[in-house]
Amino acid sequence: MASMFLLILGGIIMLIIFTKKANSRLHFLRQLKRAAVPCEDMLLFYIAVIRPVMECAAPVWHTGLTAELAESIESIQKRALRIIFGGNSFTISSYHSFCDSLAISSLHDRRDKLSIDFFRNIFTRQAISIISSPIKDTTTKYIN
Repeated sequence: MASMFLLILGGIIMLIIFTKKANSRLHFLRQLKRAAVPCEDMLLFYIAVIRPVMECAAPVWHTGLTAELAESIESIQKRALRIIFGGNSFTISSYHSFCDSLAISSLHDRRDKLSIDFFRNIFTRQAISIISSPIKDTTTKYIN
């Protein structure tokens, strides 16, 4: 129990570090906006450079997030989308519909998918290693 708590606490501390790192990268997105880079290219920059920071080790800390921390993470994507496409703040429904129109997922949905894929991969590897492991011959007797 205590080790699980420490694991989640460590994940939350790392999450705070990742959030600061992603926020600092939004500066580069603003620079691209000032340079009149097309919105599609800025979106690709966000997907390739900023979003992976927010998803780093997500299967570890995702389940331990409070609603406040989850919203803090989501706000980074919302800010990035406002920088890229302009506009005011999003309501919950307008944010999800905007993400759908861009064919990108909310960060919460991506963390869910990453966690499911991660654990599915673990179980698949374990099943393969169990199936492919040689069966020990227990009938052989050792001679002293």
